[in-house]
Amino acid sequence: MSSRLVRKTILGMLFCFCCGIAATMSGQGRNLLQNPGFENANGNLPSSWNLDDSAKSKGQVGIEGRAHSGRNSLRLNPNNRNTDDGNLFGVAQLIPAREFVGRRLNIRAAMRVNGGAVAQVIAFSISAQFRPLSNAIIAVSDQRSDFEEVSGSFEVDREAAQILVGCVVKGTRGQAWFDDVVLTADGNAAVRLPNSMARTETARNTNANSNSGDATVSVDASRVIRTVPRLLYGTNIEWINNANGI
Repeated sequence: MSSRLVRKTILGMLFCFCCGIAATMSGQGRNLLQNPGFENANGNLPSSWNLDDSAKSKGQVGIEGRAHSGRNSLRLNPNNRNTDDGNLFGVAQLIPAREFVGRRLNIRAAMRVNGGAVAQVIAFSISAQFRPLSNAIIAVSDQRSDFEEVSGSFEVDREAAQILVGCVVKGTRGQAWFDDVVLTADGNAAVRLPNSMARTETARNTNANSNSGDATVSVDASRVIRTVPRLLYGTNIEWINNANGI
């Protein structure tokens, strides 16, 4: 997804969410989202999730009894107006970012689709000026009868003021189901160079001849930044939209 489309998506969702911010704060390992399994509903809308006014004409929202776990799941039915990839039909909620700046957030969800629809769970960190920052987008596009669990992660940018999480559907036909949407935070701030190593690099840079063109790279192999999924290998892997469409 291009930066223009990302910004358009965020601005569209924020238009009517500012009065319905989910001010959930939580620590390591706990789900930061409210009503993540869509067990509670107000009519056809899931509680704590907001539907953007500008997207209401693009489809229908429903709460369905068939679920990945629990009683309910969220169902999105797009129509022929859902053609703007920068403002897709769906629901979302906001979380204040202050407690999670510099930390890695992990997003996972169970999704399934039919009829050509593509289900996406999007998670963005957003600046105070609503500028999109770091993000993770997970998706399911293959039609199947059972829910598929998908996960991703991103580091909350230091300029972030809010975190937006949305369940959206791409396409103009078919259906997409969502359940068990989970957003958790790693216990510590994102990996950085140890202080001793940072001081060493500073000293090297200070003493280096500015005209020499030398550069030094230090790698701390003992620190894991991200674990590559075991199944992420093979053929026909296309790097699309900076891996958002992989």
